[in-house]
Amino acid sequence: NENENENELPAADVLRPSRVRAMLAMRACRSSIMIGTALDARRMRAVLRNLATLKAPWNCPHGRPTMRHVADLAKLRAGA
Repeated sequence: NENENENELPAADVLRPSRVRAMLAMRACRSSIMIGTALDARRMRAVLRNLATLKAPWNCPHGRPTMRHVADLAKLRAGA
């Protein structure tokens, strides 16, 4: 029946107790790509595609940054 789920929140907006949220955040961080891990181009594209689906891709569930700005310093110095 279509009306059975009309009062349910979308999966991304489900409310969770803080202890459960903390446990899920810890698991997500422990299973993530760590700093210094080498990635091939295919894996980098997959990571970017997945980040593009998130509401707040710039921080992990703990609030730590998930991205770094990358720039070519030689081009910046040259004014290009």
